[in-house]
Amino acid sequence: MKVETAADAQRSESGLSLVELLLYVLLALLVLSVAGGMLINSIRTGSQVDRSTAAANTGQLIMRSVQSGVRNATQVGLTSTSGTQLLSVTTTNGLNPVVLSCQAWYYTPTAGGSLYMRRTAATAPIPAPDSTTLGSWTLLGTGISMTGSQVFTATAGLVTVSLNIDAATASPLALTSPASTLNLVTVGTPCFP
Repeated sequence: MKVETAADAQRSESGLSLVELLLYVLLALLVLSVAGGMLINSIRTGSQVDRSTAAANTGQLIMRSVQSGVRNATQVGLTSTSGTQLLSVTTTNGLNPVVLSCQAWYYTPTAGGSLYMRRTAATAPIPAPDSTTLGSWTLLGTGISMTGSQVFTATAGLVTVSLNIDAATASPLALTSPASTLNLVTVGTPCFP
């Protein structure tokens, strides 16, 4: 059995040397900087995923809205003026008696690109909005740009929607979707000028 001497007791109570303390502090800083970098990278990645998800949800909302309206359309009309586009359809409720309604989607490249939608009873055409009437339209999405030369193209009852949605990442989300009418007739009143 070893007997502890006064010199042994003094050495065990002396604590850490300055060199040992500096090494422990440097080691702790290294561990904290690695963990902090991983946390910051994780937060940044989560934010990018959130923005991409929001862009995808906006795209799905727009595509579903247009597809539903066009699929139930009896008339389709498309006008383009100075970079803006107005896609208009006449839809029916499918019941007897038939009730018509007008629905329109309006794309404008101003303010980063926006797409709006409006639905009314089929009593009068829906004209392209101006700055005073745009407030009565429902905003479907912002940060929208054209994939090609137009957002909407319409040919013989087939409407194609092609757009880019800004996801605040390196590249925008590109979406293209066709929608075709089930029962197309010629363009005319009540939803078209």
